Amino acid sequence: MTADETRELFGYNSWANRLLFDAAATLSDELYHRDLKSSFGGIHGTLAHIVWAEQLWLCRWLGRSNPAVPQGRDLGSLAAVRARWEEVEAERRAFLHGLSDAGLAETRTVKPRRDGPPRGGPFQLPPRAGSDDAQAGRRGAADHRPHLLLP
Repeated sequence: MTADETRELFGYNSWANRLLFDAAATLSDELYHRDLKSSFGGIHGTLAHIVWAEQLWLCRWLGRSNPAVPQGRDLGSLAAVRARWEEVEAERRAFLHGLSDAGLAETRTVKPRRDGPPRGGPFQLPPRAGSDDAQAGRRGAADHRPHLLLP
């Protein structure tokens, strides 16, 4: 994978996220905040989680501390979630703009969620479904070196 391909994939991710936010903006406030008994409650919780996860990975790539408030719990409205996403997106775009193929192969060290030593590894996309790497992952790959996975 090259830096250009990485930028292209994140461009697609940005486009898809904009579609999600535009669709959510058409919902009533009640429906947007309704508890759907899903992993993150509903639409609001899911969007806040997406934005938080994207911010978390950006912080890791930039060598910063994790976001202060986990899971975007400080975001109470669609406008707040989208505003945070726009900030993260702009900063990620700037980071990716300066990313080279050599930079893509660099090791980044991150602090795990729980107590433990820092871990690091090259940027690596998850294996494509159906690939030999994906099959090995499901079987339990022998290589247990920690890697950073792009979201």
